[in-house]
Amino acid sequence: MNILSRYKYALVLQDFVTGGPIDMVVSRRQEITQPYFANIPRVEWAFVKYVISDMYAPCQCYVDQYFPNAVPVVDSFHVIKLITQRLNAYLLKLKRKFRVRDEKALEERQRHCSHKLNLRESRELHLLRTKRWLILANQDTINYNAKPYRDPHFSHSYMYVGDYERELLKMDSHLKELRELKEKYIRFNKKYAGDPDGARAALEGIIKTYRGCGYSMFEEIAVALMEYKGAIINSFVMLERMDPLHLKRDF
Repeated sequence: MNILSRYKYALVLQDFVTGGPIDMVVSRRQEITQPYFANIPRVEWAFVKYVISDMYAPCQCYVDQYFPNAVPVVDSFHVIKLITQRLNAYLLKLKRKFRVRDEKALEERQRHCSHKLNLRESRELHLLRTKRWLILANQDTINYNAKPYRDPHFSHSYMYVGDYERELLKMDSHLKELRELKEKYIRFNKKYAGDPDGARAALEGIIKTYRGCGYSMFEEIAVALMEYKGAIINSFVMLERMDPLHLKRDF
């Protein structure tokens, strides 16, 4: 069997300062990474200051195992990705609920009709298929001034971005609050860039809010934030990234 087919995720090593790749390891599983890092001279381990990764537990352990002078970092991209993935799962579940509703309604109509009826996409399914990004996207990146679209699902009315957003939020009484909980973390992430001390206190507040919000998805996210709190705070330390062509090296 090809070794590449045995493993799902590779481990990509990247120089954060230059942005350039260092190496790619066939898997991030310990039986592969342990001998890989063991072959690196220990003197080189000491030069590593930050180990930046997602919340995959073995990656967070690299600092203790291999890099004694480094600190672990969970980058903001992966925290926000975790939140949007959970929110997207909720939206997909909502989509399935409306599909079941529509299928049952079709079955009922079919009982009173001699020819075969086809399931047409309802307004709700249309919105959840094409516009759920309005709930998942960072709200301040949404262009509410985009040209309207004449949508046949809305009696060929001209629909602006804000109109679609309102229709989505009307669909489920929890969506507005769920999106606000997501946006709360995004605002926190932007506000405290370069201010790890301020981020530490603010993150405690977010964890407390998520724990008490009554939504299991955010309660679970609060557990992850608490578990990786130190590594998340480390991501608020600002490092200058440089063009590798302009780096000066002494040989």
